Amino acid sequence: MGWHCRGFDAVARGPAKRRLRARVRRAVALGLPAVVVSLVLSSRVTAQDPATQGADSEPSSVSTSEADYETLRGLLGLSSRAGQRAEPIAAPEAAPPVATSPAEVETPKPEAAPASAKPAVSAPASSGKPYTPPSKPRPRPIAPRPEPTVVEQPAPVPAAPPVPGVEIPPDGTIVSAGNMDRWKHLLGPSIQWAVAHGATLAVIDPQPAPYEPTRQRATERYSAQVKLAPDKRSMENYVAGIPFPTVTTDDPDVAIKVVFNFEARTAVDDLDLRKSSCDTCQLTDDGVRVEKHYLSDHLRRLFYVGRLHQPPMPTWQTQEGFRYREMVAGLLEPFDLRGAGYTYARYLDPNRQDDSWVYYPSSRRVRRLSTAQRSEGVFGTDIDLDSFAGYAGNPAWATWEYLGTKTVLASLHARSIPVRFLPAPADFFPDDVWEPRDVHIIVGTPRFGGSSFSRRVLYIDKESLLIPYAEIYDRHGGLWKGLVFTWRLGKKATPTATRAVYDEEMAYHANFSIFDMQLNHATRCESPGHEEVNEEGWYYNFGAAEGTDESVFSIAGVIGAAH
Repeated sequence: MGWHCRGFDAVARGPAKRRLRARVRRAVALGLPAVVVSLVLSSRVTAQDPATQGADSEPSSVSTSEADYETLRGLLGLSSRAGQRAEPIAAPEAAPPVATSPAEVETPKPEAAPASAKPAVSAPASSGKPYTPPSKPRPRPIAPRPEPTVVEQPAPVPAAPPVPGVEIPPDGTIVSAGNMDRWKHLLGPSIQWAVAHGATLAVIDPQPAPYEPTRQRATERYSAQVKLAPDKRSMENYVAGIPFPTVTTDDPDVAIKVVFNFEARTAVDDLDLRKSSCDTCQLTDDGVRVEKHYLSDHLRRLFYVGRLHQPPMPTWQTQEGFRYREMVAGLLEPFDLRGAGYTYARYLDPNRQDDSWVYYPSSRRVRRLSTAQRSEGVFGTDIDLDSFAGYAGNPAWATWEYLGTKTVLASLHARSIPVRFLPAPADFFPDDVWEPRDVHIIVGTPRFGGSSFSRRVLYIDKESLLIPYAEIYDRHGGLWKGLVFTWRLGKKATPTATRAVYDEEMAYHANFSIFDMQLNHATRCESPGHEEVNEEGWYYNFGAAEGTDESVFSIAGVIGAAH
């Protein structure tokens, strides 16, 4: 397939270099050359477009040729570009023609506010073995992990007819290293790596994963008027809902349109994720060795476009032209980062870079981040700012190529609350259920120089438009990091919630894990953390009633939260 080893001198010397070569030989013997070897990529400097670069940016040093895309298609088990045929994307019926300007379109009527209190639904106890917190002491006492509960699930729908020539595992199958050869056509390279290192996937029949009726109505009302801007890096006439619900795979702009669909799918009026926790871990044959435990007080986001629940709607007009603002404030752990936080503003103008700021209370300084620095790990974790929910970067920051469609195993109906991890040595990986899903596979190459990676591969579920997992390739083109999300759809994120309860089924990711396949390192996260036994987790569309207003996104707001 045109693989070769490169870059050893850049990452290791002497004995470390020999150990790395030995790891490569073991990986090749396992049939997983993508772990630490590189795609044959042509590296060339591309001309910088002044209109698309910030003052702190430099030209991209990596571009991707059609031969590179064909190599990726082969790695992912996809047919070549020449052999692909047009295929409609699952979507609601096209809306009737409407006005071509948002100002001329009737705005949706306000929806009922979320219920303030509803009785909690009890859930049967899981028979699975609960995850045991690591024995390494933490800065403060940790509540014991409660016995995981299994959230009630809707009755499974019959499995979709398999694609000709694609074998689908029946309900109850456990995919493991012992039978991976039979099922690896349903696994991306990073998931194959995890399974080869001890992860198991419990398979269930596929279940429906629609988006909310309110979002569906907005899609039907506004989508017909939306079109790409001439530069194909932004949209014109977008108001709310999914912008391109009927795009087909023969559309030359299918890649960027599906990315915009994903971005719109994950938009809400506002959110407040409370008490999420993460562990940074070294991966060993005996299981993870926890290095640091992280606990954040709040992760908040406020959207200004596509609002469907709280006034002003559907658009909150601002002089700055905000798309949305995000902040994390008041880290509670680890001790040396207590009070740290960040805030950034995303703009509608594709030529304007984010205004991103990080605050470190130990030095009492605020540091501004460039677009390239957003690709680095946050606060010493493996997670970069653009990896939340699968992809949180600006679609305008990358060139996008549609590689094709594929049936994969993914976790979109997670059952374990709180999150449960697999036994060692795969205790960096979530222990939950997986189902066959049809996904779009799209690769994004950064437009800006200085990025920590060369490309990002997104697996976007065709029905829900969520990302169950993604993969990041290093600057030499080698497979570097895998990101896995266990999504849930429901009217509340936790079984005992009484305040964060909704009239429609919302999407939450109970867990996400990001694992570095070159350094055997991982960051595993829970939303909310298991130690916060009474925390309801995800607060959507409450606005100022739950503290998400414009003031908290200022630098002063982040510093104030630290105190």
